[in-house]
Amino acid sequence: MSRRNGAASAARSSSDRRLRRTLLALGLYARGQLAAAAVLALALGAGSVIWYLERTGIGQRMDWSNLLYFWLLSAAVGATAFGIGFLRQRSYLDALLRLSEAPGWRPLQGAATAEQRQTARMLEGLSRLAQDRLQAHDRERELHRHFVYQWVHHMKTPVSVIDLIAQSQAAKAGLGQDELRELTDSLREETDRLARGLEQMLHTARLEEFALDLHPRRVALHEAAREAVNQHKRLLIAAGVYPRIEGEAWAETDGKWVLFLLVQLVGNAVKYSKPKPGSKRLDIAIGADEDGAAWIEVADEGIGIPAQDVPRVFDPFFTGENGRRTEESTGMGLYLCRQVAAKLGLTLELRSEEGRGTTVRIGFEGRAIHNLTRL
Repeated sequence: MSRRNGAASAARSSSDRRLRRTLLALGLYARGQLAAAAVLALALGAGSVIWYLERTGIGQRMDWSNLLYFWLLSAAVGATAFGIGFLRQRSYLDALLRLSEAPGWRPLQGAATAEQRQTARMLEGLSRLAQDRLQAHDRERELHRHFVYQWVHHMKTPVSVIDLIAQSQAAKAGLGQDELRELTDSLREETDRLARGLEQMLHTARLEEFALDLHPRRVALHEAAREAVNQHKRLLIAAGVYPRIEGEAWAETDGKWVLFLLVQLVGNAVKYSKPKPGSKRLDIAIGADEDGAAWIEVADEGIGIPAQDVPRVFDPFFTGENGRRTEESTGMGLYLCRQVAAKLGLTLELRSEEGRGTTVRIGFEGRAIHNLTRL
């Protein structure tokens, strides 16, 4: 019994909602026809006045039944046109009311006039645009969240190593000079890892407000390359990598972001050269073309990238085969490089051969500075 009563109550509620929506649609349509109704009333009134003046002017007797019949006939025709128009547009108005009551990405159905069809197309286009932007925003948030998780995970490693070093050395009564040097080098290596991780996280956060952090000027690319190498000096020595910088060039760009690109590329070169035994070279070649374009190539003699992984190296969080062999790999370095290069109007190309090394080329167009207006 209670289930039957509940079903009946739900049916009544649904019927009440339909009736309410029909009345609202009728009121909405009636408001849209007020101007036409006013014009019709004025036309009938003007016609009646003209008829009255004409009859009195020629001295004929007034037959008000004819005027009344004319008004009733006009009202019947107007009411019929009103009803037909409402029935034609009822589906559209009902869909419009449903959309306003429960907003969502649904197409507006039942358009009866050209104006309504154009409105429906416009709303559909806006809905698609909003959905695309919302999906892109959600994807960026998801990427950022994953990056934060990975970054925290990787930063735990140097913190743990520093803690273990401190605990193991605290029990010793004294340290020799060699032991103290070794301890200091270990601590500095881990703090360098922390500093690089913090710098990467800071630049990742700045990407969201890139235009506010932009300072374009004439940059000496060879000086930026030397600065990037100096920041990795201890890692280069520890990995047995010998850097060489050749050439000079200048470009109109943002020096800080170019340095970030080079630091990432040099860091990757050291990271993936370290597992390879023996001494390795890191060649940084810099040059300029006659049309004002400039370029930097960072070439290492590391383990290289497997051919099947090369097309995906710029994807976020992709580490590939080499990522499984390198504990420090986050899969975000080259992705951030591509994002920064795109925002600066630069080109970024990578070629690699497994077992022989990787080369990354940054291209600076002659008018690359003007591409910044697209930000």
